[in-house]
Amino acid sequence: LMGTAPVHYSTLQAMILGSSADLAGQADLECSPGGAVHCKEFQAMSTSLLNELDGGVCNGLSYDDIRRDFPDLWAERERDKFHFRYPDGESYQDVVGRLRPIIIELERQRRSILVISHLAVQRCLYAYFTGCPMEELPYIDMDM
Repeated sequence: LMGTAPVHYSTLQAMILGSSADLAGQADLECSPGGAVHCKEFQAMSTSLLNELDGGVCNGLSYDDIRRDFPDLWAERERDKFHFRYPDGESYQDVVGRLRPIIIELERQRRSILVISHLAVQRCLYAYFTGCPMEELPYIDMDM
């Protein structure tokens, strides 16, 4: 299960080719944006529900850029990272709401699932499955 960003497909492809040398040259491996990846081992599905938190007007900017160019916005974000919504973008609270159908589907599964996503989505899923309080979610330290 993965988001629809190009980096998600690249990660999946690297995982497939790096973990199973016998799949490297197989013609039965098909991948299409917005579709599914099929191979002998598994089926991978993509959904925009797993895409990164939308930074709105700040998309593409580094935290240093935001701090420098939008100091009031940065101060507001620092006060409450969970509820802070970027202008024309999302908050962590919005992402949690967006992930509800994914969480329901993950809860239904009786097999292992690999989720390929960005950090904000990973934090939200991790917080849910570990019982972490939502307000602490933006501060979860996770390896990238």
